[in-house]
Amino acid sequence: MKEIKKTWIIGRSNKAGVKATLAGATLHISGKGAMKNFNSIDTAPWVEENITAVIIETGVTSIGKGTFGGCKRLTTIAIPNSVTNIGECAFYGCERLTTITIPDSVTSIGEGGFDGWEDLTALPIT
Repeated sequence: MKEIKKTWIIGRSNKAGVKATLAGATLHISGKGAMKNFNSIDTAPWVEENITAVIIETGVTSIGKGTFGGCKRLTTIAIPNSVTNIGECAFYGCERLTTITIPDSVTSIGEGGFDGWEDLTALPIT
C-alpha cells in the first residue's frame, strides 16, 4: 500500500462525513454524503498535488462544484452508483481525462461540469 500523504475533510459544511485521502498520485474519496463545493478562492486542496486517478467510494452522493477543476494530470476517475449529482465546473480543465463513465444514478450535472477538455473523446452514460 502506498504511503498516505494527506487527508482532508470535504463533506458539506466540513462535516466529517466525507474525506479525501491522497496516496501516491491517487485520490480516494470516501464516506457518506455530499462533497463540499470549491471555487476560485476556496480551491480544492489537491489541485497542486498532480493527481492522476480518483476513486470515489460508494456512499458519496455528490461531486461538489469545482472539485477537480484544474487537475490537469487527472486521467481516470471511478464514479459509483451512489453519486446523483455532479456540480458546476466539477471537471473543468481536466485536459488529460479523455473518457469518463457516468452512472445512470446521476440525475444532475451542473453548468460547465466538463468544460475545458481538449481531448474529450467519449462521455458515456451507463
